[in-house]
Amino acid sequence: MRYKVLIIDDNICILEALKELLLTENISVITAENGEKGIDLATKTKPDVIILDLLLPDISGHKVQRILKQDRTTSHIPILILTGTQVTEKDQVLCIENGACEYITKPFDNNVFIARLKNIFRWQDYKCKLKQTIKKYGLEINEDERYVKIKGKIVNLTQIETDLLLTLIRRHEQLLSYKYLLETTFGYAEHVNTHTLITHMSNLRKKLGPYYAKYILTIKGLGYKLVKYI
Repeated sequence: MRYKVLIIDDNICILEALKELLLTENISVITAENGEKGIDLATKTKPDVIILDLLLPDISGHKVQRILKQDRTTSHIPILILTGTQVTEKDQVLCIENGACEYITKPFDNNVFIARLKNIFRWQDYKCKLKQTIKKYGLEINEDERYVKIKGKIVNLTQIETDLLLTLIRRHEQLLSYKYLLETTFGYAEHVNTHTLITHMSNLRKKLGPYYAKYILTIKGLGYKLVKYI
């Protein structure tokens, strides 16, 4: 089986139904009934995608997201949020800002679910083809290990922040529109908008520090431009 998916959901019926669905697509499946077990399995097994329910019995799905995205060994793993209709719009926005790449509400159509999951796989495969280690001006980015260093010290970037930085570097001296950055960073995920992008870019600048952040220019109403190949 080419791909491996971790499902974190306390509903056994959902777990079994999703497992059966994914196995028919020749996708390997690992399951966890709570957040703590899910975090442990994500760290140990390094799945290609994590399917995460927000309403877990021990810790919230939001906290699981934050823990996984703050850990450099799991921060690169795409997270697909799967949860009930009672979740608010604020929850949806928080999921995206915490680094989720997709959001699907129960109940869902199996064909739509599989199509979105396969889109994540395709996007990950595409990014793998572009992997390299970049060293410039005291900055080191290793895509295989998913870490960023400044003067030898690791900077804890999320997957989305790392992808934004790499896109800016590859297209340095070019104006990158909001639409382009949304599509190249989030793929075709729903529930993302310019505000989400601005939030992630702000977080990226803060983590890089003033020396590097000053080279990422905001072109008001249009997008961003990296004016130095850092």
